[in-house]
Amino acid sequence: MLARHGRDFFKALPLAMAGDSGAIHDMRVAGRRLRIAIRILSHRPEGRHANRADRLLRDLIRTAGACRDQDVSISLLEAELEAGGARSADAKRLLGRLRAARAFARHRMTEALLDQDLRTLRRELRAVLRRASSKDSVALAQALSESARLASGAAGEINAILTALKGRYEAAPLHTVRTRLRRLRYAAEITGRIAGGTATRDSDLRATQGHLGVLHDTHVLAAWLSRQAMRTDALARTAASLSRRFRRMSGAAHRAFEAGAPLQLVHETRATIEAAGRNLR
Repeated sequence: MLARHGRDFFKALPLAMAGDSGAIHDMRVAGRRLRIAIRILSHRPEGRHANRADRLLRDLIRTAGACRDQDVSISLLEAELEAGGARSADAKRLLGRLRAARAFARHRMTEALLDQDLRTLRRELRAVLRRASSKDSVALAQALSESARLASGAAGEINAILTALKGRYEAAPLHTVRTRLRRLRYAAEITGRIAGGTATRDSDLRATQGHLGVLHDTHVLAAWLSRQAMRTDALARTAASLSRRFRRMSGAAHRAFEAGAPLQLVHETRATIEAAGRNLR
C-alpha cells in the first residue's frame, strides 16, 4: 500500500507541476492516501523519517491545492451557464475574471512546486518503506492499533464539531469535518486490507464526504461572487444573483449531509476499525 500510493503520487507529479488540473487532483488524492498510510503502516509512525515525509507531503499537497478552488469554481460556473441558469453576457464576463484569477494562481503554484524538496521526500519515503516491510503478526497488530488510534482521533473531532454546531450551517468547521471524514475512510480502507475485508459503510462515507465537498465548493464560489458584487461596476447585480444561487446550493448540500445521520456513521466506522484490531490480537 505504501509503495502503490507512492507510485501514484509521483506518477501524477510531473503533469501537476505543469498545471494540469486532472493531475493536480490525482496527486493530491494519492498524497493524502500516502500520508495516512505512513501514519498507520510505518515501523515508527512518530519517527524522524515518517514525520519528515509527512511534513513534505503536506506542504506539496497544500501547494498543489492553491488553485484547486478556482478550478472547481470555473467548472461550477460553466455548468450553470450551460444549463441556462445564467445566460447573460455579464455572467460570461464574470467567468472570464475567474479564469484570469485561476491562470495567475496556477503560475504561482507551479513556481512553488518547483521549489519543493522532492529529493529529500523521496529519500525519506524510501526509508519509511524499508522499515515497514515486515508482515509478521506483531507488525500487523501495530498497524491496526495505529489505525484505531487515528480513527478515534478523527471521530472525536467530528463528534465535537457537529455537537457544537447542533445542525447549523457553518462552512469552515464543516470543511474540517470533511477532512476528518476522509481520514476515517482511508483508515477503514487500510484496516480492511490488513484484516481481510473488514466491512465498513464505504459508500455512505463517500456520499457523506461528497455532500460536504459540494457544500465547500459552492460556498467558495458564492463567496467569490459576493466579492464581485461589492465592486461598483456593471457586473455587480449579476454577481449578487449568482452568489445567492450558489449559496442555496450549498445550503441544500448541508441538508443532505445532515439527513445522512453522520454521527451514527462515524461511530459505526470507528467501532468496526477498533473491533478489527481486537479480533487480530
